Amino acid sequence: MAATITYTHKHYHILHDVYALMDAHNQRVLDDFNLSNSQYMLLSLVDKNGSRLTPLSEQIYVSKSHVTRMVDQLEAMGCVRRVSDKTDRRAQRVVLTEAGQALRDRAQAAQVRSLTDRLSVLSAEEQNNLVDLLEKLRNGLVSEAAP
Repeated sequence: MAATITYTHKHYHILHDVYALMDAHNQRVLDDFNLSNSQYMLLSLVDKNGSRLTPLSEQIYVSKSHVTRMVDQLEAMGCVRRVSDKTDRRAQRVVLTEAGQALRDRAQAAQVRSLTDRLSVLSAEEQNNLVDLLEKLRNGLVSEAAP
């Protein structure tokens, strides 16, 4: 008996395909900067006062150990450094170095150009609607996953 794909499965497959295509294209853009998508996301999220590892892992939906490995890699590249957290001596914050900030800014400019080009198949109104719908879906999924 042949498997039938339901309308819901079709939604999932479309979302999966769009994610895979966007992710692959993003990686090609970031290859010019020797960054992975995850490393770029982490650099994009580190705030100017530094960021703690746990909130970073929660923001990019990966384990703390994965963020630790990414920070190790970015530290070896000279993009970030660890500093003691002034409010909790047991914790560390990750801060961007000047080189890390410059790399992030260059990669971000390339990403914006690339994303603008890829999203140009949609009108401005369609892009706004897409963002609204994806945010609604993400918020539902996040609240569903909460303990």
